Amino acid sequence: MAFAEVEHKIENCRTAIKAYEEALGIFSSASNPFEFARTYNNLGGAYLILAEAEKPAENFKNAIDCFKKALEVRTVKEYPKDYALTKNNIANTYTQLSGLENPIYNLKLAVSSYEDALSIYTKQRSSLQYGMTMNNLGNAYGYLAVNENKKLNLEKAIDAYEKALEVRTFDTVPVQYSNTMANLGDAYLDLWEITNDPLLVDKAIESFHEALKVRTFEKSPLLFGKSQYLLGKAYLKLASVEDRSENYTKAIKAFDESLRVFNENNNPNMFSLIQNEITQAKKIFFM
Repeated sequence: MAFAEVEHKIENCRTAIKAYEEALGIFSSASNPFEFARTYNNLGGAYLILAEAEKPAENFKNAIDCFKKALEVRTVKEYPKDYALTKNNIANTYTQLSGLENPIYNLKLAVSSYEDALSIYTKQRSSLQYGMTMNNLGNAYGYLAVNENKKLNLEKAIDAYEKALEVRTFDTVPVQYSNTMANLGDAYLDLWEITNDPLLVDKAIESFHEALKVRTFEKSPLLFGKSQYLLGKAYLKLASVEDRSENYTKAIKAFDESLRVFNENNNPNMFSLIQNEITQAKKIFFM
C-alpha cells in the first residue's frame, strides 16, 4: 500500500473513532442499549482497520475492549445472534493479537470465545456461521499446536475442520470447502511429523486433491500454487516410507505445477522452498 493510501486510511479511521466516541457520549447501555452496543461494535471494527496501518497490538486490544463493552448489552439471553457475532469478533482479534504477543494466552482466549459463539451457532440453526467458526477454531488450535501440546492441539484442529466440512460442502460453498480442506491437509501433515503414520499422509493428499478441485490455476493461481506445493511435500513424505518411485514422480509433478505460479522474480522465497523440496526428492529417489 502506498504511503499516501496509508495516511488516508489512518485519517479516516481516526475520524470514525472520534465520531463513535462522541456518539457514546449520548448513548448509554441503560437508555439506548441497542445503539450503545452497535456503536461499540463499530468502534471495535474501526480499531481493527487502524491496526492494519499502525500500532497493531495496541489497536487490537482497543478493539477487544470495545467488543467486550458491546457484550454488556449483547447477552446470550437477550440478543443471542449479536452475542455470537461479537464473540466471533473477539476470537478473531485474539487470534490476530497472538501473532504479536503472548501466543498461548491469546490463543486460549480465542478458543474460549469461538466456543462461546458455537453455543449459538449450531449446525442446524446457523450452518454457514457454524462452518466458519469451526474452521476458525481449527486454525486457532493449529496455531496453538506450534506453541504447546502439539499432538493434542492438532487432533483438536482436525476435529474442528472435519466438523466444519459437515456443512462446508463442495456443492454448497465450494470456496470455503476448499479452504477448510487445505487447512485439514496441513494439519494432517503436521500430525504426521509426530506420529509417522502413513495413513495421515494419505489423508493429507486426499484433502489437497479436494482443495484443488476448486483452487485451479485459472481461477486461483496463488492458492493453486500453494496447494500443489503442499501436495508435493505430502507425496515426498509418502515416498520415504512406501512406493518410492511412484510417489517421487507424483511429488515432482506437483512441484512442477507449483512452479507454474512461483518463480525467482514474483516470489523468490516460495521458489527457493520448492527448489529445496525438489532437491530433497532427488536425494530420496536416488539414495
